[in-house]
Amino acid sequence: MLLDSANWVVFQPNIVIDAKLGCLWTLELKLAPILCLMPDKIRLVEFLLQRSSGKKYMIQMLQSTILSAESPDLALIANIFDKLNDNYKSFVNVEVQSQVTFFLITIIIDVFTFSTDLNGQNFTFKESLKNCGFPR
Repeated sequence: MLLDSANWVVFQPNIVIDAKLGCLWTLELKLAPILCLMPDKIRLVEFLLQRSSGKKYMIQMLQSTILSAESPDLALIANIFDKLNDNYKSFVNVEVQSQVTFFLITIIIDVFTFSTDLNGQNFTFKESLKNCGFPR
């Protein structure tokens, strides 16, 4: 059985089209067997972080690593949590940046609206800042 063809067009995340046959397939990745197939836990964490349904399997992997029959590898567990914290930090940074951007845009719109509506007169932005008590 051939697992690749020159006629296939692949679209992310999970669509394969065979133009010659006129077929379209969607792929589904079963994550449960991958827990046993990837011995490198750090790479497994990186892999699972990129999957929408990876949280459940990540918790299973962490639980089995922490509660293993032999003494748990604390350095490995620390590295896993470092990887999770780095991922969460980048997520929080993106969220904060989008909120700050929204806040600044809101302020600019408010100042612009204020500057054009002040006593029914049109002021420039610089003049409106002077009228609000801001220095030059």
